[in-house]
Amino acid sequence: AVCYCFNKMATISKGMQSTDFASTTGRITRMHPLMTTSITSNNLISSHEIFCVNVNLYVKPDRREQFIDLIKKNEVGTLNEPLAIQYVWGESLNEKNLFHFQEQFKGKIGFEEHKMTPHFAAWEEFASNKDSPFTKSPEVYTFYKS
Repeated sequence: AVCYCFNKMATISKGMQSTDFASTTGRITRMHPLMTTSITSNNLISSHEIFCVNVNLYVKPDRREQFIDLIKKNEVGTLNEPLAIQYVWGESLNEKNLFHFQEQFKGKIGFEEHKMTPHFAAWEEFASNKDSPFTKSPEVYTFYKS
């Protein structure tokens, strides 16, 4: 399985090792296949203001390709939102078609604005289809970064 790590404050990487670093002017990012941590000198955000969403999605095998296509569009749209910080997703190493997501926003308002975008509406249409694309209900956890 491959984890895709995307972060607006750094370069885009695919499956980097925990010792790899990606940098851009004034920004340093340490990336790991399952998480991303960012430090930026010109855009510091207090950790208690970072609203996080973790999601586990159990996708039906016959809906996998449609799901991945939609998620790729969603990640591009999300990372273009002014209050989005991070969008990380990958497939479980232990269970095929189980996908894990971790998103971060500048405050809960960032997430609320995210839910009003066209790419989120496309996601909602896919996820709420009467012929559910999931084998099990999505698991969604929200919290503030400590």
